[in-house]
Amino acid sequence: MLVLQVLVGMRTMNFGKLAELQEGLPECEVLFLSSSVDYYADEGDSDKRPISRMLDSLQQKKVLGISDAAYHMEIFKSYVNYLIRTEARPELVIFEVNLRSFSPEWNMRPEYSFDREIKVLENGYNFENIFYRPLLALEEKSHALSQEEFLKTPVYKGSEKVGLVQDYLFDDTIVNEEPITQKFIFHYLYALDADHKKIKALNEMIRESNSVGLELLFVVSPIDYTLGEKYLPGEFLSMTDQNISFIKSVIESKGSHILDLSRLLTPEYFSYLKYPNEHLKERGRLAVASEISDWIDQNVE
Repeated sequence: MLVLQVLVGMRTMNFGKLAELQEGLPECEVLFLSSSVDYYADEGDSDKRPISRMLDSLQQKKVLGISDAAYHMEIFKSYVNYLIRTEARPELVIFEVNLRSFSPEWNMRPEYSFDREIKVLENGYNFENIFYRPLLALEEKSHALSQEEFLKTPVYKGSEKVGLVQDYLFDDTIVNEEPITQKFIFHYLYALDADHKKIKALNEMIRESNSVGLELLFVVSPIDYTLGEKYLPGEFLSMTDQNISFIKSVIESKGSHILDLSRLLTPEYFSYLKYPNEHLKERGRLAVASEISDWIDQNVE
């Protein structure tokens, strides 16, 4: 029983991204945390490097990239709390701000909760945790919604309720005009406020970082605003600008930095398998890396 508990504990308390972080931190000067926007590459790309590796090649400072599909502010906050407890901290931590991560499609999806990883980052990794944390984890309820609750989550277009999540989950094998419009509504036309759980996480991570002098830069990733405005003229840019302004006010009011790249790129820089998203071709990734590198050169000694 003792051996089993240790093995279960070690499996519960470890995950690959933490190992990457622990290995890279001693030499890391700039830490780049992101969703799959960092590493997704188009089939036609000759250069398939992630944004973080492109940034590293442009910079004199050593850049470490830690990214995973659907990463968001809540797990970023836990990375910050982990960094606060370590001796080897980077000079700058960069976070991708993916506008879609605030939408019900991403924000409320059960499989995007990262409960296990957040527990590891928040609780640490030590011998005591190996024995006791797995037992607690088995008893604790997940913070994620059930699939049924997720499907019943309201979808808003600004302040107007326009349906439920289940109404916006289309068959991705069929691509036509109506689903594209609905996808843009689902992914981008929510209205942010201070009660949003990702905004609360954003506030907390900045406050905790300020307590130890950890410098943060938040980078709003490019969106296909041209296509969005084509399908939702007058609405897409208005709503996304409103949400970006709100995020910017939260970040700057607490003394952190934001680099808004939401309108950096036009449609030919994006890589879509079916429907519009934030994934970029190599020229798009390089453009983002170059903008971030220029910001570092101008703002970090």
